[in-house]
Amino acid sequence: MKESAIQSSHLVINLPWPSRDLHPNARVHWGRRSKAAKSARADAAWATHAAGIGKLDAERLRVTAIFTPPDNRPRDEDGMLSNIKSYLDGIADVIGVDDCKWSITIRREPARPLGNVRIEIVPADTWEHISEPLGCVIAAIPIPRKGAA
Repeated sequence: MKESAIQSSHLVINLPWPSRDLHPNARVHWGRRSKAAKSARADAAWATHAAGIGKLDAERLRVTAIFTPPDNRPRDEDGMLSNIKSYLDGIADVIGVDDCKWSITIRREPARPLGNVRIEIVPADTWEHISEPLGCVIAAIPIPRKGAA
């Protein structure tokens, strides 16, 4: 498999709105759920390859899942995130970084017909250099003590 360049600081994968069969509150037969999960995992792997993304040389990733729902029904974040678990697993298969090493944030966008999910990936190597100097600056800020004038 080809190695993806870490220099591209922003990798983007566009996916369709996930099947209702994958939602944790859906009461579907286990076989139907299994078929939907396998299909979603394969779709995410293909979409990752189509985006030109291959194996990443990174230990950790910052991942943002951007949800654009197909309608204005209320959705909770944990339900949306669990709905795309198979997508995340398919992406992890292709990039070679286990999803337990991802820092995931969720963002919502206004509803749009058909909806979609956009996954944005930033390898840790591209943002880690920012946190060290920031930590030094924060550590240098004096903290006032009680009773001090």
